[in-house]
Amino acid sequence: MQWWKRMFSGAARREGRNPGESEVARPQASPPAAAGSSGAIAPVSDEEVRALTEEQVRNLVWAGFDTPADVFEQVREAWDWEQPLDAQWLRALVDREAGDKRDAEKRWPEQTDNDRLAAAFAAMDERGVIALHNAGYTMQDGLSDVAEALHERADAGPWIGYCFYHQQDVEGALAEDGLYLAFGDNDGDNEQSRLVAGVLVDALQAAGFSVDWSGDVRTRVKVEPFKWQRRQYAPRRSQPE
Repeated sequence: MQWWKRMFSGAARREGRNPGESEVARPQASPPAAAGSSGAIAPVSDEEVRALTEEQVRNLVWAGFDTPADVFEQVREAWDWEQPLDAQWLRALVDREAGDKRDAEKRWPEQTDNDRLAAAFAAMDERGVIALHNAGYTMQDGLSDVAEALHERADAGPWIGYCFYHQQDVEGALAEDGLYLAFGDNDGDNEQSRLVAGVLVDALQAAGFSVDWSGDVRTRVKVEPFKWQRRQYAPRRSQPE
């Protein structure tokens, strides 16, 4: 399944499970059946496609990792709905969301939660924990990104473990549901994972965050509240224009 369709189905898959769980493999939810049919997949209406596209464009733009041009290309290249893509409509949609975000950034505080998160991640790196932003769309994607980062940055180690959040976690933060962070050690050792968790919690609390964690290494750490405000356009007021 393409990442675009995975994003569309992500909200449905998240219902009924605890996003704090760290298991990387979960059963996929079955698509809805059409009323009165026996297992037939209900067609997706034009209105539903537009609504889903608007939601995901909004998430991609406000996440703050991609330029408007990149968002447009991601959607265009991955589009596989039966309905033809209206490129002019999509471009206008992306530009509108990007303009709204650009205006909003001018009113953001000098230090946002994302600024503090970046500082916490930098502190974790210094203590031997590789900390990755926006690592794929699923836990499995994130773990693959961790393995790649460990390989690329082996000479900068030693690394005692990792921490990351993925795109579904960003979507949750944008919906004001806090931010979940995955963590672990490089060999699956529970005691070492607790050490990594301690580094993670210490760094977050030092950055001024409230942290919720059960103490179970099979669960993720949650930062709540977390207001997602990742800058792209407006510099911090303390920086030169």
